[in-house]
Amino acid sequence: MLEKLIQITQSIVSAGGPAGVFAAAILEEILFLIPSPIVPMAAGFFLLSPQADFTEVASRAIFYIAIPVSLGLTIGSIVPYSICYFGGRPAIKKWGRFISLNWETIEKTEKKFIRGYRDEFILLGLRILPVVPSVAISGFCGLIRYPVFRFLTVTAFGAAIRGFLLGLLGWYVGTAYLKYAQMISQIEKYLFVLAGIVGIIIIIWFMRKKSIEIPEII
Repeated sequence: MLEKLIQITQSIVSAGGPAGVFAAAILEEILFLIPSPIVPMAAGFFLLSPQADFTEVASRAIFYIAIPVSLGLTIGSIVPYSICYFGGRPAIKKWGRFISLNWETIEKTEKKFIRGYRDEFILLGLRILPVVPSVAISGFCGLIRYPVFRFLTVTAFGAAIRGFLLGLLGWYVGTAYLKYAQMISQIEKYLFVLAGIVGIIIIIWFMRKKSIEIPEII
């Protein structure tokens, strides 16, 4: 199934040009099974001439890859953001007790995360890094109810830079772009699993700490 999705994505990009890149970027964000580097790297291979000099390639990459990827990924990110925004609270209230997580903790995280502009730079950096799963970022921002306008703005800028860099990489490596895209995607999966393991460890530590607390007798 994954191979079929990759083939469909490649076909959309190669046949549709910038419009195809835009459509494929939306699908990539909604159908998280598609490796996220595939779209911009395929666009770099199919849409950027291997004979052109770097200046021409870079300017073309802005309009043919960076902007379409930015628009598509930003629109697509609304789906996981909205699911976690509206579904996160009921889910945590219903099942959060099994992992010692309550909505008050999420609200505290939200207040800390939206304070000042430092968090915007953190979010921007995560959006730019090609090894950080984009759908996980969107879902987390929805869960903590990160302000939607700021979320979309940072997503658009980060996706544009990420799309531009990966597009140039796809142009540079040529026919090997799929191999490199899958390597980056594999790192994404490892990081996603690692984040899950760290989260479980933190939850277990929190539960053990909570279980050994002795109420103070006055």
